Amino acid sequence: MKRIAIPSLEILDNLYNNLGKSLSDLAVEFNTSNMTVLAWMRKYKISTRPSTQSIYHELRDTMFSKHQIDLIIGSVLGDGSLRMPRRGKNAIFSEKHSEKQKAYLEWKRDLLKPFVKSDLYKEETKNHVISGIDCVVDNSYSFRSISHPMLTEIYNIFYDGNGNKVIPTNLDEYLNDFVLAVWFMDDGSLMWKNRYYRFDLHTEGFSYKDQVIICRALSKYFIGRTLIIPRHYENGIRYYISLRDKFSVYTILSRLSTYASDVMKYKFDVHL
Repeated sequence: MKRIAIPSLEILDNLYNNLGKSLSDLAVEFNTSNMTVLAWMRKYKISTRPSTQSIYHELRDTMFSKHQIDLIIGSVLGDGSLRMPRRGKNAIFSEKHSEKQKAYLEWKRDLLKPFVKSDLYKEETKNHVISGIDCVVDNSYSFRSISHPMLTEIYNIFYDGNGNKVIPTNLDEYLNDFVLAVWFMDDGSLMWKNRYYRFDLHTEGFSYKDQVIICRALSKYFIGRTLIIPRHYENGIRYYISLRDKFSVYTILSRLSTYASDVMKYKFDVHL
């Protein structure tokens, strides 16, 4: 895990005492935990204001950064999920990956601090159903966020009343290079076939109607051919999206690679 550089006394004092930032605000700004920020304050002997709120209550009143919101959206389009607790009023974000993608999960966790805990939850090998097929899943790791009103807003956009993921008709308004990079890292696969590159986006969890909306939104970023490909499963036909045209694939992946986690750079490694 990359070590966080400690801000100077002058920076912290200005943000906290002159600009009135809370400990949680500072934690969001420096992508770290509230306890780390508190340790910095003690190191510099900056007196902290008394609070009637617990850390978690304070965090629920603290906004996610734009970068964190984009990470959530890209992840919800991909492998991440939001859910509404039975007895809660705000959504929780969570994501799980296999052991070989643990470093990628840690990258996401670090970007979402202080809204997630530092420790990942480990789950032992077990049987699992993926796309209607029984599989044995190796040891996996996961994290989850606190519940938060901002997550509820995103949930209401990307989920229907039954808790199923959907694609909003104005998807293009939520996309940018970082959102796409996260989505492509989650669900993308680069292939070399018949002397050309193609990039497949595994959107099988969405309906055909949703795929059409996705293709329309992607057309603002990708100038090559965008195809909706059917795939047959035991429980029926599902669809995924394939980006074709060697130069166009090279162009978009080269641009998005600047936002990619180091352990996922291979998904963007295109050569003309």
